[in-house]
Amino acid sequence: MKKTALLLAAVAGLASTASAQFTFANFNLNVFNATASMDLSGIAPVANYNTFSITADWSAGGGNPFSSEARAAFGTSGGTNDLFSEAAANTGAGSNGNATTLTWSGSMSTIDGSNFWFNPRQTFSGSDAFWDNVSITIDFVPPVPPMATDLGCFDAGEFDIDTEFSTFDTELALYNSSGDLIANNDDAIGLQSRVVETLAEGTYYIAVGGFISLFSNGFGATGGFFSGDISLQINGATVASDAHASRTVSWYSIKVIPTPASASMLALGGLVATRRRR
Repeated sequence: MKKTALLLAAVAGLASTASAQFTFANFNLNVFNATASMDLSGIAPVANYNTFSITADWSAGGGNPFSSEARAAFGTSGGTNDLFSEAAANTGAGSNGNATTLTWSGSMSTIDGSNFWFNPRQTFSGSDAFWDNVSITIDFVPPVPPMATDLGCFDAGEFDIDTEFSTFDTELALYNSSGDLIANNDDAIGLQSRVVETLAEGTYYIAVGGFISLFSNGFGATGGFFSGDISLQINGATVASDAHASRTVSWYSIKVIPTPASASMLALGGLVATRRRR
């Protein structure tokens, strides 16, 4: 494995703790049959990224390479393509060594930019090619929220969510509207689940599954084997009682609104500001 060290600078970027788009500075790279790994970790602002686009001006080196043999991949380390498996270009590739511009675009596993490697290579043994003016843009496309039972509105503050009176071994997860996994739990109350979080204004999603459920960012949820009747409580009040099937996930949504005191203060502030303008 060959690692190419480059000095990279940001040419465009919009930082956000939730989502962003970021374009790395263009660079040139001599790509061989072995992966030419490039460490891009920590260059983009910390954010959520789950899509990408790549362009590269490709020209043949030694060993009679074809542009159709060019592969691009992303990983959390050099040569480990666990974010996006290596793939041929979407456009521009041909079964020849003619110079061309290659492009890739697609979705990858969600990252925050801290561990991010570009892992290109040529598949034909003994060949190499020149990838010039390589441009990589990473972006975030919010995942689609799941179909969920609406449980109504709640005042902002501390939320104690549990499945204490359910009839089967449950697991519980809490997501925000961007699909970020805020918390999850198994067996906080015997075989039942509980999460306690302070929630600000916004929409949140609660996922309930049987034992051995799997939860991840992007509203990722795979139901476990257990089934039975769900009893879902929020701050001690039962808000849902539903039958739950094995290997499924039961989804619920809540809308958190400002507390009455906060709303009154906002209204009072607006009134004072209005009076001052007169």
